[in-house]
Amino acid sequence: MIPDPHRPDRKIVLSDAGVYDNLGLDPIENQRATVLVSDAGKKMKHEEKPHHNWPLQLFRVLTVMDNQVRELRTGSLLKSYQDKRFAGTYWATYSDITHFGLPDALPAPVERTRALAETKTRLTRMSEKVQDNLINWGYAACDAGMRRWVCPGTSLTPEFPYPGSGVG
Repeated sequence: MIPDPHRPDRKIVLSDAGVYDNLGLDPIENQRATVLVSDAGKKMKHEEKPHHNWPLQLFRVLTVMDNQVRELRTGSLLKSYQDKRFAGTYWATYSDITHFGLPDALPAPVERTRALAETKTRLTRMSEKVQDNLINWGYAACDAGMRRWVCPGTSLTPEFPYPGSGVG
């Protein structure tokens, strides 16, 4: 927690979703706050022919359960925004930037951003170009969510952190 520079009586909390739930929402339950959620979770793929051996079937069952919980949590979050339980915005690696409805959103073609969303997360190096693209995509999605739902009317002109890279 860090002090809020605009409101000394409040603290700013940053939580990684891995703390407890996938979206990091439990720490803010029943609090009045502005909730900004960045979801980099991977979407579950449909399997035409699921595995036949039981260990892989069990893994699939766990994946289905995880996916269902993610969908329920996301739906609950979006409903909380609609019901005005708290303010904020949600963006995800699988978001389509055109759905934010900003005429001046940073250019982020959905076919490129979906490819970026499929980038494997691992503790190994990735190319600088892919890193730049991922950072730019996260920035573009955050910018669109913030300017659409949290700070509408902001006169800020958005620019990518790595302007020579775009999102690929």
